[in-house]
Amino acid sequence: MRCIIAHLHSIMWEIAVLLVLIILLLIAVSYGGERASITLEPFDAYLSECPSGFQTFYAPSGDVMCCPGEIVGQQCLSDRVCTLGAETPTIPRCIDQVKQAQLKKVEETCPPSMTSYFEDKGQKKSGCTAGPLLDNMMGPRQASQPTCYVYATQQENDNAANSCSNLKEMEEFPCFGTDCKKALREDKQHMPQLVEVSFRDPAGIPRVSYTRASIKRELMAFSARNNRTIDDRDNELLEKSPIISEVAKAYFVDKTLHDSDVILR
Repeated sequence: MRCIIAHLHSIMWEIAVLLVLIILLLIAVSYGGERASITLEPFDAYLSECPSGFQTFYAPSGDVMCCPGEIVGQQCLSDRVCTLGAETPTIPRCIDQVKQAQLKKVEETCPPSMTSYFEDKGQKKSGCTAGPLLDNMMGPRQASQPTCYVYATQQENDNAANSCSNLKEMEEFPCFGTDCKKALREDKQHMPQLVEVSFRDPAGIPRVSYTRASIKRELMAFSARNNRTIDDRDNELLEKSPIISEVAKAYFVDKTLHDSDVILR
């Protein structure tokens, strides 16, 4: 009797172990499948949709094509026709065209920290982001990605803290001194953003300055609002005031400017 009971206990133990293994296997398969479903293809591998401004059509061969112009009888009347599939001797891949155009846009438009350019002509929205794009290249893949925008007017681009032009100018301006930090500052509401450069001079004294270009934009906007023009005094301040970053670097850090060269009051 004891042998039978022991044998039953052994069988029950083996069954319990088997059930645990099956449960762990199911969890592993489920977790692996979930991870696989969110794995993203690299940007340069494909496009699943035609780029912004292009229409989709099917060639007589059945290949999916993209056309930025008029389509007549399965033929694109534009010489910029491209394919979503493999390139042919006469028709390039859309992804190659998009990458070439994007590289140019990134160089012209994007701050160094955001090197993916997007454009949605239907929504009249474009900008740059740090991270991958949607498959159609019309926006950031994730809403949480750092993103800047290209606005419709120069005034909007000057005034917005999230404009690509302001962020590009700020990031590309060279730091100087020690503990150098750069930021965009709104000096007055509805006025251009200032590019602020804070630093410590060789004596360890903290200083704050603003780039000449951003101060000039604010002066021009202020003058236009008050029906005045930038005068010689304004230009002298732009060239000689240590509040201007370029002057501050030469005066406080490089020591190439002296008291007689700057306006200290």
